[in-house]
Amino acid sequence: FHVVTSTFVFDSSAPITTVGLPKHQDMRSSLASLTGTMEEVPNGVAVTSSGIQGTELTIQRLSPDDQYWTGSDWGAKTWLAASTVTATSWQMTSGLPVWNHGTTYWIVARSSDKAANVESISEVLVDSVSVTFDLSGSTIALSNWISTNAAGPYYLNPTITSINGTSLDTPADISTMTIAISSSPSGTGSSWYNGTTFSNAFDINNVYFSTTSFIEGGSQDNWGFAYPTLEHNKSYLLRVRARDRAAPFNQRIQNFSFTYDAFKPTATITSPVN
Repeated sequence: FHVVTSTFVFDSSAPITTVGLPKHQDMRSSLASLTGTMEEVPNGVAVTSSGIQGTELTIQRLSPDDQYWTGSDWGAKTWLAASTVTATSWQMTSGLPVWNHGTTYWIVARSSDKAANVESISEVLVDSVSVTFDLSGSTIALSNWISTNAAGPYYLNPTITSINGTSLDTPADISTMTIAISSSPSGTGSSWYNGTTFSNAFDINNVYFSTTSFIEGGSQDNWGFAYPTLEHNKSYLLRVRARDRAAPFNQRIQNFSFTYDAFKPTATITSPVN
């Protein structure tokens, strides 16, 4: 007679998957890859599992229609295969949708093993995350300089002790606002304020200063900058830089030119003679 033996692995547990990039509730300006990990359960010394078969994802846009990315268009729910980088990590770098400004997406990952166990329970922050995209820079405006024409020229006088303005960034919101000021209306040469004098060449590490006030608002933020001592009848360049909270940040730089007028006008009466 013949005796035939065989060995097999009994695996009744589904793997556990995580999404590492993006993080839950991330605010992004770009996203070229989705990454994460997967793990067989149970796992450890003297434990034999069937092994990971693969990982797949769904990408759902929450506006305007809750549809899913199919790999080429938006439509019905579709599980997309991710590539396996190592035995415990996955990624998706191709076939991603074009991310839209102001749109939130819901990403769910699941893995299966070679015993046909498929992960079926999603957990927010682990294998289920949301990400929102901000693809544009902030808008910046000055609010208290003086002009008789909307197109300029613009002036400041000693009664205005702080240059004030507004900024708006949606949906990421403003992270930092910094100001640089040059004694040249074109910003050329060693004309940038360094904290003491107008003597520096433009260098982003030495000429930008934080706003002296910043108040977050509902529809817009309000900021102020206490400018240094200026010369009468001299033209200056104000450079305002705003960065938002998206990753990587969106940056907007706007230039504003103005003339400082330190003296009040005088008037005389020539007729009639006193």
